[in-house]
Amino acid sequence: MDGKYPSDSYAFTARQKSIIKKWIRVEIAENDKLLEDGFDIHVDQICKRKGRYKKYWISMAISLAYYASQYLQEIGRADIVGIVTISLYANEQFLMGVDLKNLETVHTEFGTTLPSLSIYYRKSNVHQDAISLGELFIGRKPFRALGYEYFIKEDLIKREPVAHGRGVVLMPTIT
Repeated sequence: MDGKYPSDSYAFTARQKSIIKKWIRVEIAENDKLLEDGFDIHVDQICKRKGRYKKYWISMAISLAYYASQYLQEIGRADIVGIVTISLYANEQFLMGVDLKNLETVHTEFGTTLPSLSIYYRKSNVHQDAISLGELFIGRKPFRALGYEYFIKEDLIKREPVAHGRGVVLMPTIT
């Protein structure tokens, strides 16, 4: 999933940037000990109408990953990482895998959940079980693309799944 993407794939307005900054500040201030579990804000909470249209999801996710990373750096919080998650379709019957060549192919795999930004302590090793899909650059900043899939079974004897999730995570690389 290597590639280069402009940092302004989706140009957030000043108001939308303000929403992102405020959300990050509030989450850090009010939920400092809870950052290890992660909280998220979905693109429709930032971009109201446009956030609901799938044609914007990839560009919003790319710009959100970049903007959150820049803002956390600006406020001196190198201990916190902003992670953008793009949920993929999961059928709840069997494992499907996450083998995507580039972000453009993600369009065909979208699930129903909108991309979201979460913040975690860098030390929390979030998504440590995810598989690497490669490195990409947003602007000049390197990011790792990780793929994840989970399959939670209701009954070990029947092996019937209760939840199945797949997705791609964009995480800034420590430089």
